Amino acid sequence: MKKAIAATLAAAILLAASACGKNSGAKETQSETPGITGISGESEKTISSELSETEEENAVKSENSIKVTVGGASFIVDLENNDSAQALKELLSNGAVTISASNYGRFEKVCRLPETLPSNDVQIKTKPGDVMLYSGNQIVFFYGSNTWAYTRLGKVRSLSANELENILGGEENEVTIDFE
Repeated sequence: MKKAIAATLAAAILLAASACGKNSGAKETQSETPGITGISGESEKTISSELSETEEENAVKSENSIKVTVGGASFIVDLENNDSAQALKELLSNGAVTISASNYGRFEKVCRLPETLPSNDVQIKTKPGDVMLYSGNQIVFFYGSNTWAYTRLGKVRSLSANELENILGGEENEVTIDFE
């Protein structure tokens, strides 16, 4: 029994020493098991792969999102994967676009785009945070609801209906759209 305890203790010390030696230059990682940090060997490669995939997902998310500024407030819109959203990204490829805006019906801010985008309108009941293309040449940011024929461009990320109304419902008459 004493030999088994001694062997286990020796193995634990060797494992700890090898983990410290192999972790140079790498970021320390926190495992799912509380109190255990620094993973070596094959597990470390798996964690690195997962981090790379997460970074890749963030890069894709960034490529598929835009920043919208209204007055002094900005928010992020995650774009749909459709021809209209792609055309909007192409429009922004030369830099930020500042467009005139107006409120309509106390539920949306409407902005006339400098060019017409491809559309595929369908009857939609909007919700706060929806970003739609109307008539191919107007982008509409919803802080309330409406039912009409639109092409979905995207969805505002992480804002409540009240926050959206505070940002979009004001008298600002310009909106700037740019990549995140």
